[in-house]
Amino acid sequence: MPFPSVSVILVVRNGETYIADALRSIMESSIKPMEILVVDGGSTDGTTDIAARFALVRVIPQTGRGIANAYNEGIAAARGDLVAFISHDDVWEPGKLDRQVTYMHEHPDVVISFTHVQHVLDAGATPPQGFRRELLDAPAGITAVYASEPLANVYGLRAGQRFELPLPDASADAMTSNCVI
Repeated sequence: MPFPSVSVILVVRNGETYIADALRSIMESSIKPMEILVVDGGSTDGTTDIAARFALVRVIPQTGRGIANAYNEGIAAARGDLVAFISHDDVWEPGKLDRQVTYMHEHPDVVISFTHVQHVLDAGATPPQGFRRELLDAPAGITAVYASEPLANVYGLRAGQRFELPLPDASADAMTSNCVI
């Protein structure tokens, strides 16, 4: 079975401060995506110029409004077997995409895989109002890679499909928790 192709979707509006770091972190994966779709919500800064300098990037001007619409436009334009999402101000840990794509390749019945997220703030920055400071102390939240077909067909999982949740253990290898919906 051939290795699955990956489309990465990055939704942004006026993200010139961080977008290069996000794109570099994607490109540091051993498994390269077939495309990086930067869905731009009308940036007025240098976001799209910065994004266009990166290989594999296709800048898509958002035609609708709102973040959910931007993700939907990215999903509609994606050509990969798998779809991964990254925010313009996020950085993937080395090997994140490699581990998820390899696992999904080795387990073709898995249609979604998750990893933990570690929240950080810029040096000297204060958390925004309402931000729970304890989120900075340990991994919290998730980031996912999805199989394109069910995502495109239903924008979610179909009943009976299995997904697995890789959880890091002390050796930094992935452990997996199976879930069936």
